[in-house]
Amino acid sequence: MATHIPSRVHLKRLAPAIVSGLVVSFAFVAFFTSALHDPRPNALTVGIVGSPAAAAQTQRELDRALPGGVAVTRYADEATARAALHAQDADGVFLPSARPRLLLAGGAGANAGTALRTAFGAAAAAQGRRLAVQDTAPLPEHDSRGLSAFFMVAGTTIGSLVFAAALFFMGGHSLRVPLRFRLGLVVAFAALAGLIIAIDTAFVADGLSGAFWGVAAIGALLAATIAAVTTAFARWLGLPGIGLCVLAFMLFSLPASGGAVGPEFVPGFYRDVAPILPSHAALLALRGIVYFHGGGTTEPVLVLLAWLAGAIVAIVLAHVIRRDAPRLPVIGHPAEAAFGG
Repeated sequence: MATHIPSRVHLKRLAPAIVSGLVVSFAFVAFFTSALHDPRPNALTVGIVGSPAAAAQTQRELDRALPGGVAVTRYADEATARAALHAQDADGVFLPSARPRLLLAGGAGANAGTALRTAFGAAAAAQGRRLAVQDTAPLPEHDSRGLSAFFMVAGTTIGSLVFAAALFFMGGHSLRVPLRFRLGLVVAFAALAGLIIAIDTAFVADGLSGAFWGVAAIGALLAATIAAVTTAFARWLGLPGIGLCVLAFMLFSLPASGGAVGPEFVPGFYRDVAPILPSHAALLALRGIVYFHGGGTTEPVLVLLAWLAGAIVAIVLAHVIRRDAPRLPVIGHPAEAAFGG
């Protein structure tokens, strides 16, 4: 005969499902909406080849056209400015003269290029001049808005979170599972994820093409980073650790990277923290690999490696210090069971 369990016991055990759903819904709407609902240029970086006076004048004109939207940096010559553009240190380069020119890099984002074309074109027209625009790193026709890199980052992030969560629920943190085996699973998953993502974007979805192994490497590094960090949090905190990683990586880091509008159009807070987040780092690295022949990839790759190294250290410390495995409540039974503890 089945034992009757009071409703309050069921409520106590199942109420976290309601709370979890509400928290995720609130966080998704809050983060994505606050970051992307009103995209405006936010400190776009424009290099100018000219005198300090010309740079100051250009900054004043841009402040009137796009208040707070563009920051001007002066370069001594066009070659140096072009190098900055292709290292992703500048969103555009302006060369003032009787026939002003604007150099852009479409691979850095279609919205940034549109904003700069509009601002500089209007300024030139006001002076009775025609602005010549050159796209030095154009987007391919099959990815005219430059969205493939973001969707690859988003897909890799979500897949890596699913992998780490499944590892937890299936007992992958059991003390009977050797540490080297657990780390080996993360490495194997990351390597396969990078390869599958590169195949997907190059041959199936026709998104990022022309840099197969570079895309695979960045995808693998991002997958390893997200999976290892989530594994570390799960090893220390159990199920709440996975929830924190979902909030941090899927619901905060992705919108902070700019989503479909680009990182140059998110509000100041998101733009300030984005450079240290895995999603933004992977996005810049992918752009550099695919559109800039490797330019501007060193710093974002170092950011990803720093996250990965910190996660591995945390996993090893948990193995040494915490001699108990994470515990997960078993729904429908009054006892709690350890996953392989």
